[in-house]
Amino acid sequence: MSVDLNYWYDVQLASEDDNCLKDCCLDNGVNYSKLKQGSGLQLKEFEVFYTKFVTLNPLIFFPNLTTLHLINNNLECLDGLYYVPLLEELLIIECPLINRISCLDKCLNLRRLFLYQNKIRKIENLHMLIDLETLWLNNNEIHKIEGISNLTKLRDLNLAENNISIIGTTLDALPSLESLNLSGNLIYSFKDVSNLTRLPNLKQLSLKDPSFSPNPVCLLCNYTTHVLFHLPNIQRLDTKDISNTEAQELAKVTVMKKKMYYNMRINTLYRKLADQMVRLNEERVKAESFPRQRIYTLTSAVKDIEKQLNEKYSDASLLNHSNNSSMKSKSLISLKQFISNWKSAIDKISYFHDRQKKYLEAVSLANECRLLTELETGGNVRFEDSTNEPWVDSCRDLVVSRFCSANLLDISGIKVRRVTRIHNRMQQLRFNDRRAFIMENGLPGLNIKGESHYKKLLEFLFYVVDPDLYPTRKDLVSFIEQGFLPLSTYENYFNAAGIPLTNSVGIADQRRIKRVRTSEVRDCDNADLLNSQLIMCKVLIGRSTQSSDDVRISPINYENVDSVFRLCNPEVDPEQKCDCGTRQCEWFMFQSDFVVPEYIVDFEYISSSKSLSPFSTKLDSNAENSSSPKLMNLELFPNDTSSEDSLLATVASKSNLRMLSVSEELLQKVLGPTVSLSSITILNLHNCGINRGKTLPPLPLLKKLIICFNELTKLEDFGKLNSLEYLDVSFNQLSSLENLKGMPKLTHLDVSWNQLKNNRDEVAIIRKHAPNLITLFLHGNPWLKKDGLRLRVIGRLKSLKYLDDIPVSDDESTGAFKSISGARITPHSLLNCSRTDSTRPRSLNLAPTAHILQMVSPNVPVPLTDVDVSWYVNVSVFLFQLHFLHA
Repeated sequence: MSVDLNYWYDVQLASEDDNCLKDCCLDNGVNYSKLKQGSGLQLKEFEVFYTKFVTLNPLIFFPNLTTLHLINNNLECLDGLYYVPLLEELLIIECPLINRISCLDKCLNLRRLFLYQNKIRKIENLHMLIDLETLWLNNNEIHKIEGISNLTKLRDLNLAENNISIIGTTLDALPSLESLNLSGNLIYSFKDVSNLTRLPNLKQLSLKDPSFSPNPVCLLCNYTTHVLFHLPNIQRLDTKDISNTEAQELAKVTVMKKKMYYNMRINTLYRKLADQMVRLNEERVKAESFPRQRIYTLTSAVKDIEKQLNEKYSDASLLNHSNNSSMKSKSLISLKQFISNWKSAIDKISYFHDRQKKYLEAVSLANECRLLTELETGGNVRFEDSTNEPWVDSCRDLVVSRFCSANLLDISGIKVRRVTRIHNRMQQLRFNDRRAFIMENGLPGLNIKGESHYKKLLEFLFYVVDPDLYPTRKDLVSFIEQGFLPLSTYENYFNAAGIPLTNSVGIADQRRIKRVRTSEVRDCDNADLLNSQLIMCKVLIGRSTQSSDDVRISPINYENVDSVFRLCNPEVDPEQKCDCGTRQCEWFMFQSDFVVPEYIVDFEYISSSKSLSPFSTKLDSNAENSSSPKLMNLELFPNDTSSEDSLLATVASKSNLRMLSVSEELLQKVLGPTVSLSSITILNLHNCGINRGKTLPPLPLLKKLIICFNELTKLEDFGKLNSLEYLDVSFNQLSSLENLKGMPKLTHLDVSWNQLKNNRDEVAIIRKHAPNLITLFLHGNPWLKKDGLRLRVIGRLKSLKYLDDIPVSDDESTGAFKSISGARITPHSLLNCSRTDSTRPRSLNLAPTAHILQMVSPNVPVPLTDVDVSWYVNVSVFLFQLHFLHA
C-alpha cells in the first residue's frame, strides 16, 4: 500500500495512546522513533496485550497490517480500524468497554474475526464481510442470532456463553458452515435444535462444550439420540468424536422403534374415531327415522291432493305456477307446514350430529397432537391421565372450591370431568432455574429466608386459553409445549402487558362465556357454553403489588415488580348472598419463567337448562378411550302429532293402481282409450309401486313427469324424453343417476329422499345431460361428503337458480367459482405442490414424505421460462392437499 510519508508529520496522538504505542512498538520489534519515516509500513502482524489504549488511532502508522490482536485494553470504540483495510484476521477480546460491532466497513478482506469476552449486545454491521470464514462472538451479551445472512462463506461460528434462546431459521443462509458452538446459552427446545438440519455441511456441533456451561436442552432426556438422528453428518458433538457409524445407527434404530410405537398408538386413535363415527351415524339414523317417516307420510298425502286437484284441470293450466298455487286447499297448506316443521327437526339433528362429529374429531386430533408432541420432544413433554392418583382429587377440590355460582346466571354448580397432568421438562427447567437463583440470591426488596418462606410465594392460578389466540385444540397442545406468548400480545387482547391469571373459575372463563353468548352462530343449545377447559398453573408470585386504576398494567409502569393483582367485583345474582367477590383477583405476571402450566382441567357447568342435542359423548379417564355416543331423550320434535293424524285421516285418498313397470298397456288403461300417448304432456305416476322403468314407452311431447313414492332403484329407460322439463323422482330407492340422459330442456329435477351417495358422479351426470337446469332438490340423500356440497354443486351447474328450495346468491356463485378454480390441476398448482429433494429428511414427524418436504423443504422447481416444461423431470414428490382436489 503506497502512503504519503509527509502525512504522518501532522498526526498527533493522545498522550495515553502515545505512551502505549511506545511499549507496543518495542514488543513488536518496531522502531518507535522512525514511525513517521515509515518504519511500520512493513509490519504485517501486530499484537497489543494489557495496555491502556483508548482509541485505535495509532494504527495509522501500520496501514499494511493483515493480523491484529488486541487483548484486555480500555478501548471504547473501533474507529481506528479504518486505517488497516488489508486486515485478514482481527482479534479483540477482554475489552469490557466494547459493547457494539462497528467500523469494519473498510476491512473487506477479513477472513477471521474474534470478538469474544467483551460486552457486545447485538450482532450487527457484518453484512459487508462476504469473505468471512471464522466468527467468534462467545462470552458476550447477545440475545438474538441476526445480521449474518450475507456471510455465505462462513465455516466456523462460535456464539457460546451468550443469552440466545432461539435458533429458528437464522442460520439457514450459511450453507458453508462446518463448525457451530452454541454452548452456554438458553436453548430449551428439541424442535429448535432440529432447525440445524438445514445446514448441509455442518460437521461439528457443541451445545454443552466442557469449556462452557450446557444449554438446558442438553439436560433433557434423549438429547444425544435426538441430535445424532437429525444430524447424521455430524463428526464431533460437544467436542467428542462420533464419526463412527455405530452411534449413528444406534440413534436411528432407537428413533425408528419410537416412531413405530407412536404410530401404533395414533392408528389406535384412528380406529377408535372410526368406530365412534359409525356409532354416531347409527344414532343419527335412529334419531331421524321417525321424522323421515312423518315426512314420507305427509308428503305422500300432499302429492295425492295435488294429483286430485290436477285431474280437474286441463294440462295447460298445470303449467301455470300462479294458477296452480291458487288452487291449493287449506289442508294442503297445513300439510306443507307440518312437513316444514319435521324438516326443521331433521336439520337440527343434522346440526347436532355435525357438531358432535367435529367435537369427536377435535378430541381425536388433540390426542394425536399430544402423542406427536411426546414423540417430537423425545418424551420431555408428556400428558398423564388418571382417576385414582392423589393429584386428581386435589385438582378437583381446588377447582370446585374456587367456583362461585353467583358469578354466572343459570349456573348452579360445576362438575370436573377430567384432569390431565402436564409433564414439560423444558418449562420445569426454566422454573427450577429461576427458583434456584432466587433461593441463592433473593429478589431486590424481598428477603427470602429458607424453603418455608419461598413456599409462601407459590400459588396455583387459572388460565383459560383464549379462543382468539388459540382457536383449536391443536393450538392448545402447542401452547402447552412452547409456553406463554410475549407480553405485548396479551396487552393487545387484555389491555394489560402481563400473563393473565386468576384465582377464580368464573373470572378465568368470563371471556370465553361472553364470546359464546354473543356468537352469531349460536342457537338455543347450551352445550358450547356449559363445557369448558382451564389450565392450572404453578406460579411464583415474587414481588407483587395491587394495581392502580389510573396506571396501565405493564412492566414499565410497575418497576421492580414481578406481578400485579387486581381485585375483581364481578356481577352476581342479587338473590344469592355471597362475599366471594372480595377474594377474587386477577393476576398479571411479567416473568414467563415464573409460571409453569401443570394441569389441564376439563369441566362442565351444571345448569337448569338442558341441552337439546340428541347426542352426547362422555369422556373416560383415559384420553384415548372415550365411550360411544349415546342417544338422549329427544326434545326436538313437535310435541303433538294428533292434529297431523287427524288431517291425514280427512285427506285419505283412494289407492292408486299398482304396477311393477311403466308399460304402454298399463298407461293406456290408466289414461283411458281416448287419450293418445304421443300427445301426453303431463304424467303423474305417484305412489304406483313401480320398481323399474325399463319398458317406459315413447312419450315425445311429455314435459312433466312425476314418478315419486315408488320403488325405483335406478333410471333404466329415461333417455327418450327429449321434451321433458319437469322430473320428480323423489322418495324412491335410487342409488345412481347413470341413465339420466338426453334431457336438454330439463329445468326442474327432484331426486331428494333417495339413496344417492357419490355426489361427484351424480352431479357430473346432471351437468352433462341437463345443462339448462334451474331448480334442483338433493336433500334427504345419504351423501358421503356433505361438507361443501352446496358450493360444489353450484360451481358445477352454472345455470342453477334454486338448490333445495333456497335461491342461489351471487356470493355463493362467486365462492363456488373460486372453489372450482382451486380444484383444477394446473402447471402453477403443480409447481407449488412439488419438491425436488432426492432424500427423505430426518424428521420425527409421522406424516408421509411429501407432506414433510412440503413443510420444510425450500427446493421448489424453478422453470427457466413461462413455457418451460423441463422442470417436471426434476420433481421427486407431489403433495395435493384436500383443498386442491374436491370430490
